Amino acid sequence: MLLYENGCFHVGGVSFVILNGFFLKTDPELCLSDGILLYSPDKSYSIELGIVRQEKGTKEFLMDFLSDMEELQVIEPISRVELNGLYGHHVTYKAGRTAYYEARFMIPEDYDRYTQFAVLTTVRNKEIAIQDIQKRPEYQELIQGIRRD
Repeated sequence: MLLYENGCFHVGGVSFVILNGFFLKTDPELCLSDGILLYSPDKSYSIELGIVRQEKGTKEFLMDFLSDMEELQVIEPISRVELNGLYGHHVTYKAGRTAYYEARFMIPEDYDRYTQFAVLTTVRNKEIAIQDIQKRPEYQELIQGIRRD
């Protein structure tokens, strides 16, 4: 479960905000154990945020995931990422017409065996490059709002 306090959601030692104008999907089928699914104000992309139980490290998980999914094409390879006191790895890939940006961060505290905070951005419109989405001010503000508590 997520705790909402002082304008932020908190889970596993990580907090994040939801910006004005974003849509919250109330019945999502999440890939993450405890998370939330948002749609951008123009609904051109979605972002899933939450925690997962994972025995592997962030890099190992992403490497195994990509190697298991033959239909995926890597756009930007796995690399290390740091975000407001969180450390992990990220990758950009696509499958057919859909592009994804996935970041995995090790969570800073033991939270009922959860080990990673995940960010999954999905763009289903081939007319819009995921890199262009990532440059948008509202996207940058949402991502920069993720931080270690």
